[in-house]
Amino acid sequence: MNQPVSPSTTSKQSESQINERVSLLLNSLPMALYSALPYPNFTRTWIGENIVNVSGFSLKQFSENPSFWMERIHPEDGERILKDFGSLFFSNNLSIEYRWLCADGTYHWFLDQAIPVKDGHGQPKEIIGNWLDITKQKHAEEQLREQAALLQIVQDAMIVLDLEDTVTFWNRSAEQLYGWNAQETLGKIFSNLFFKTEPPELMEAHKVLIGKGEWSGELSFLTKSGKS
Repeated sequence: MNQPVSPSTTSKQSESQINERVSLLLNSLPMALYSALPYPNFTRTWIGENIVNVSGFSLKQFSENPSFWMERIHPEDGERILKDFGSLFFSNNLSIEYRWLCADGTYHWFLDQAIPVKDGHGQPKEIIGNWLDITKQKHAEEQLREQAALLQIVQDAMIVLDLEDTVTFWNRSAEQLYGWNAQETLGKIFSNLFFKTEPPELMEAHKVLIGKGEWSGELSFLTKSGKS
């Protein structure tokens, strides 16, 4: 004979299932969620369990030392971070990037986004936020900057266009050769700089480039002053 299930038992089972699903959702996020005190070192009062995946450290290591988060911020970033978090007393959100020493012994770049929870007097009583490792993104940006710097010093004119024929890069040699500086060309349609109407040979070059992924040949362009 089936035993009756009381409403309280059903409620507890439902609550347990909800908590389990919430936990699975939080642990699947690429960032760690947290709450923190708004003073003095913005001590973390709660952190999502996936902090292990994000930083390599356990929840226990954060909870045993109130200054654990602050002590591992890169020395060159510490003063700026305290100032930025202090701004939450006067603003409604914060988005900052800084270096933090992870368990693998290296500094990782993190994007920290936070909002204050204020009391009835408008004073922050808690901070809630999310913490995302953006190290790979920062390294990719640095590589792009290095490549751009190299392209600036080569003797040949280097111009980069997107698929819409818009100029995204124009080096110094291109400035010297054609007369337009980078600010005048970035975001502009390449062919519009040189031609009133796009010549057939340029149109053909575009077709070959899109079809084969590369093109090699000679084209004649006028400079800003009208010289060929």
